Amino acid sequence: GYESRRLEFAKAAEAVTSIRERSGTSATRMAAWTEKGYGSDWSQIGQGDLDGRIQRALDKARSQETRAVASSAAYEYGLLSAESEKAIAAIAEGGIMLAGLKSDDPLMPDAVFKYPGKALSALGSADSTLRALRAGLEAFLASYQSRPGYISADASVLEWTARARDLLAATGTKLSEAASLTTRATDQKRLADSSRLEAERRVAEARTALRANNFETARERLDRARERFLVSVSFEQDPLLRVSSDRTLSELASAILKAENDLVVADTRRLLTAGKNSYLQGEFDRAETSLLQARSRWAATNTTAEVEVEYWLKL
Repeated sequence: GYESRRLEFAKAAEAVTSIRERSGTSATRMAAWTEKGYGSDWSQIGQGDLDGRIQRALDKARSQETRAVASSAAYEYGLLSAESEKAIAAIAEGGIMLAGLKSDDPLMPDAVFKYPGKALSALGSADSTLRALRAGLEAFLASYQSRPGYISADASVLEWTARARDLLAATGTKLSEAASLTTRATDQKRLADSSRLEAERRVAEARTALRANNFETARERLDRARERFLVSVSFEQDPLLRVSSDRTLSELASAILKAENDLVVADTRRLLTAGKNSYLQGEFDRAETSLLQARSRWAATNTTAEVEVEYWLKL
């Protein structure tokens, strides 16, 4: 894993430091002896040989250190790149949810269902990932650009810092894209929620009108509630809302019809009784008026004639 590789790189760096210290001490000591007159042809040859071996050792150590750093940079960049791909996938998902998916409802095969709430969730995740990624890339660049020149300027390290700068620029672009989609999704979600709330208010008004036997108003509010529920799901598909609203509207429509019909039956019966009594008392004009009112009242909720009313009208 990364931790074991990091420890390996740390050990390599420690070894390089040790070589530098030992080599530097030996070279300094021999140079000091030569300056004091203890030098000889042999010592100068030895000095040159030692200097060469020290330089070769340092070059090799630096090469190993650079390779270790480049390998570490490649590994760290891979992790950062994976986070970028994760964020890009989340943005793509958010865009798809916002644009809408083809209907899976056999009753509405041509419909497109939109999901701004799901889009906001995906886009929020993308935004968090991208912000963490930006911080990680900035730390990555700061770390590798601050290394000794022979490391930071090496092509094997420059390759990864260049990629990191490109990825950092792309991250900024993706953040802007996510922000734009988030604004659209928020607006669409707000429209869906406001339409749903208005529909719920209209349902409450319809129930109030029903309790007052104001059936015309109750039906008008019911129709507006149905319209707003449809608008809400057009902005945001919500299977639970579709089921619950259909049930609520259906139950309320049945309640309005039943309440009105019960009242019509009671009124019809009252007018029929009044007509019959007037007839039996010989007040035929009054009887006819009451029976015609009974017929009209009955027709408010029924398409077939009331048999008893028609019988007395014929009489």
